[in-house]
Amino acid sequence: MSGKPSVRIVRDQLVLGSVTIDFQRTLRIPEKGLHPLPPGLGRFPLRRVADYPDTAPAEWLARGGVMLPIYQREAMWLSFRASEPAALQVGVGKVCAVSG
Repeated sequence: MSGKPSVRIVRDQLVLGSVTIDFQRTLRIPEKGLHPLPPGLGRFPLRRVADYPDTAPAEWLARGGVMLPIYQREAMWLSFRASEPAALQVGVGKVCAVSG
């Protein structure tokens, strides 16, 4: 992948050039102990922040991007697919979600 990839939402999947990301709703599991992977319970709906100029916070509108509705009691896992090698960094609130 060279340059800045196109970013699209297709059937509630985020498509970044050759990479497709699913945001799967799932069950929360305890943080301690070993547990089997929880099931995928369907995709979270993805929406462009720019499509909500009257209701999205001004800071979000200035930054742009994509949002998804999630309750604090819900959990999520990500599914990645790519047609060619790619490097991604997963961040939450400008913090790396993998290493902190």
